[in-house]
Amino acid sequence: MGADVQAAVLGAVVRDGRVLLVRRRHEPDKGKWGLPGGRIELGELMGAAVERELHEETGLSVRADAPLGVFDIVVRAPSGGQVLFHYLVVVLMCRDAEASLQACAGDDADAVGWFGLQDLRELDIGFSDRVAEYVTLALARSVT
Repeated sequence: MGADVQAAVLGAVVRDGRVLLVRRRHEPDKGKWGLPGGRIELGELMGAAVERELHEETGLSVRADAPLGVFDIVVRAPSGGQVLFHYLVVVLMCRDAEASLQACAGDDADAVGWFGLQDLRELDIGFSDRVAEYVTLALARSVT
C-alpha cells in the first residue's frame, strides 16, 4: 500500500532582492535548500498553515498573500515502485511582518539563508526542484 496524498504549503518571503530558503532536515529533500513550509493540518486553512510553518522553521512572523503556483512532489522507493511521499504543494507569496527580525533555523530546518537568482546559478549546494522557478516568480511579484 502506498502513501496518502498530503496537502502542503511553501512560503516565499522576499527581503532586499533575496528570497528566504531553508535547508531541509528531513525527507523529502533532506539536505537540500528550498522554500520553507510543510504539511497543512486537518481543518487548517492554507494561509494559516504557511504562517505557522514559516514561524516554526525560521522564527519569522509572516502574513500569507497570493498563491504563486501549485505542483506535485512524488517520491518513489529506489526500486521505482512504491510511492513513499506524495505532496500536493501550494506556493504562497508571504509578506514579511517583522523585517527587522533575523531568521533562525528551527523545527524541520537545519539552516536558513537569503538567496538571489545569482546565488542559485552560482552556488553548488543542492537546491530542491523548482526552487529557481519560484524564487524568480517571488522576486518578480515583490517589485509589482
